Amino acid sequence: MINATAASLGGEVPQLPEGIVTAWSTCYDMAYSRQDTPFQHWARAQGAAQACQGWGMLVEQAAESYLLWRGVRPDTAPVLEALATL
Repeated sequence: MINATAASLGGEVPQLPEGIVTAWSTCYDMAYSRQDTPFQHWARAQGAAQACQGWGMLVEQAAESYLLWRGVRPDTAPVLEALATL
């Protein structure tokens, strides 16, 4: 499940049907912050196998843009590792 709403930015979670998330679910919030987003907290409380936020998408999109502009794709692993320690 991908949360592409702005709800997490306002500290909220989109209204979703009960039981939509299971132990097999992966939930991804396109929003990102230093702490887990409200959507991540909600997904974990629903029993999701994984609940991730949008840092990866942000970093990978930046790398693709850099590739288009400069012809070189930067290594994103160190950036993602640094963000994981915030």
